[in-house]
Amino acid sequence: DRLTCSIEFGAANYVVLENAGVVRVKVLRRGVSEVVAIVKYRSRDGTAKASTDDRDKSNPDYIKVEGVLNFGPGETEKFIDIKILDDNTYEEDEWFFLDLFSMIISTQDMSKDVDASLIDAVTREVVTTATTRVTIIDDDMAGVIAWAREEEHVPTKVEDQVINFEVSRRNGSKGKITCQYTTENATALAGTDYAASSGTIELDDGVC
Repeated sequence: DRLTCSIEFGAANYVVLENAGVVRVKVLRRGVSEVVAIVKYRSRDGTAKASTDDRDKSNPDYIKVEGVLNFGPGETEKFIDIKILDDNTYEEDEWFFLDLFSMIISTQDMSKDVDASLIDAVTREVVTTATTRVTIIDDDMAGVIAWAREEEHVPTKVEDQVINFEVSRRNGSKGKITCQYTTENATALAGTDYAASSGTIELDDGVC
């Protein structure tokens, strides 16, 4: 059987409020855990811009990170903490990236009970989620409520089913906001194809 040791981010996307101070990103090791696994990481600007100094006058959004994660034998998770810089200026939601690269494995610190030849049998991989995106939500404005997706495709089933529609708050999270919603017929008809629904969405201060 093929033996694999892979390292990836715990999620493809992270969301953090601008005033949170720090965002913690999880990195996971999967597969063979008896060996030492080492991987490099670094941040990369998107619309959010980095600085190496939180006193920078150019109004950066986060502090650049770069380093190495060392997974000892048996260790399966690590964390990268990134400092988020707050300001009092309204901005659109912004994002940056974290990348994993240059993974190696070694016999360093391996148990004497583990055959060193294992290292030659293991396929090294940085797979699946080698890049994650961190979105910074501006907290200086109330924001707007919007559907997470413009369309939802629901497969037809014999039995009744309940469909959940995701709502997100964008471009700010200051204060408590509410929004009413209601269903409306198109080609599907209320009472025949679906049950009509209406109500109020309420998001507390800081919730996005």
